Amino acid sequence: MITDSLYRLSRRFVRDESGNFMMMFGLGIAVIFMAAGLAFDYSISLTNKTRVNNALDAATLAAARGIAAGELSPDVDGQVETYLKAVFAANLGVDDLDASMFAIDSVTIDTDTQSVAATATIDQPLHFIKVATTKDSMDIGSESAVAYGVGNVEVAMVLDVTGSMDDPVSPTDSTKKLAALQEAAKLGVNELLSVNSASSENLRISIIPYAIGVNAGDDLAKYVYADHFNETSDAPVYNSSLYNSTGVGYDWANFQSGYASCPTSSYFDFQPEIRFAGGYGFGGGYSNGSSRENDGYAFGGAYVFQAKKKKKEKFYCWDFVVEYDGTSPDNCASDRKAPTTAGTSYQYRDENPSYGMISRDARLEENQCPDSEIITLSSNKTTLDSAIDGFSSGGWTAGHIGLQWGWYTISHDWASYLPSGSEPGDHTDPDEEIEKYIIMMTDGIFNTAYADVASDEFETGSQSSESYDHFDKLCTAIKNDDIKIFTIGFGLDNQTAKDELDDCATDDTAETTYYYDVDSSSELEETFEDIAKTIQRLRLTK
Repeated sequence: MITDSLYRLSRRFVRDESGNFMMMFGLGIAVIFMAAGLAFDYSISLTNKTRVNNALDAATLAAARGIAAGELSPDVDGQVETYLKAVFAANLGVDDLDASMFAIDSVTIDTDTQSVAATATIDQPLHFIKVATTKDSMDIGSESAVAYGVGNVEVAMVLDVTGSMDDPVSPTDSTKKLAALQEAAKLGVNELLSVNSASSENLRISIIPYAIGVNAGDDLAKYVYADHFNETSDAPVYNSSLYNSTGVGYDWANFQSGYASCPTSSYFDFQPEIRFAGGYGFGGGYSNGSSRENDGYAFGGAYVFQAKKKKKEKFYCWDFVVEYDGTSPDNCASDRKAPTTAGTSYQYRDENPSYGMISRDARLEENQCPDSEIITLSSNKTTLDSAIDGFSSGGWTAGHIGLQWGWYTISHDWASYLPSGSEPGDHTDPDEEIEKYIIMMTDGIFNTAYADVASDEFETGSQSSESYDHFDKLCTAIKNDDIKIFTIGFGLDNQTAKDELDDCATDDTAETTYYYDVDSSSELEETFEDIAKTIQRLRLTK
């Protein structure tokens, strides 16, 4: 009887489900707690790994730079390793590396391959995972390597010096945009040139200030021809022998004779026209420079009295802006145009002037381009800083012209046409080991173009679409030439302008940013320094 009672009691216990929910809830809470703990520990490990990766890259790069500059010697026992560890600790914000959870496990200097490599680990403390694993910590590894003796770098800095750069940075930052650019650009130059040493100049920089056009300077103006205001133009080819004998590298008189000139004086009731070098002077006084023999001048859009029709009519006359002897009065240059007649178009290509010179459109009035000249490739910090300090703002924005000339300054096809010491290397030759970059900065919407723009379109000031069309095609051609492009929008409030810069830039990667949108002086400085460090980091071998 007692046995039967125990049996019935046990069966009721087995069938009783009233406590199952609490048991399942307890088990579920444990699982949720464990999952949250895993996520927490994993998040911390990712953060620490990123810190170590960045610190190790900075340390190996600094050590390689020190060796290249002759400040560190692989032959001195422990010198490079001690320096590398110090930089590693400084980037992590650690005072005593040995007492921290971070450690440099190995440093390898290979003088044959001229590289520095290092590995590091984090002794990551576990918080929640240790409940399940009984482990208090886990090791997280990282590695980095950088070459210190190979590879040259050429950087073209294409910088906006238009009229809007005279504006304050923002309502809360009264610094002029131009002043902010000057400080930021010099910081970038300083950081970039830091890889050089007294015996090795592996990195060179060109500077291209642009506005309504560019000031080509004496070194490049010889490859620019005085053009009419046409949408297209059959560019003359550069002739060095002719330049050496006459100071002009093409037959300018013959070139200009193929174009229609301004109306003759018999049609008007003012002084007889004075023609020289294809120039034309008239209106309220002759626009001929200091004397009538000095230069031709482009004149446009004046009301003049037509004697035959006895009334005033709007009259357009643009002619060649050129000195009396065919030379340029101001070294101003614009964009490359497609040919008017049959022939190969070099509009979006970097072929040298022997294929076709570059236009100086007559719609560019005399001395309308920036005062600051293009600086061809140089590793001289004083030269580059001085050029940046000399910037002045003014004029409209022809961003595609700045980009075009930036390309020419680092194009190996132009090597024989640039000053000694500024010749770009051939990055298509694998033995040369050259990397090329363009840094393009602007604060506004592109609004000026000459190629493919008719005279009446130019007068209305509606060339934004043409400028961006040229810009897009140049960006594509440059990237197809295996040149990486960084773009910077500074205080831009127009989404179309931002999108154009973003599209032009090389595509961002998980590790590298190529398009920057900044709004303050400090952000601009950080951007130029970040780009400089990125260019250095891109030399990392793995």
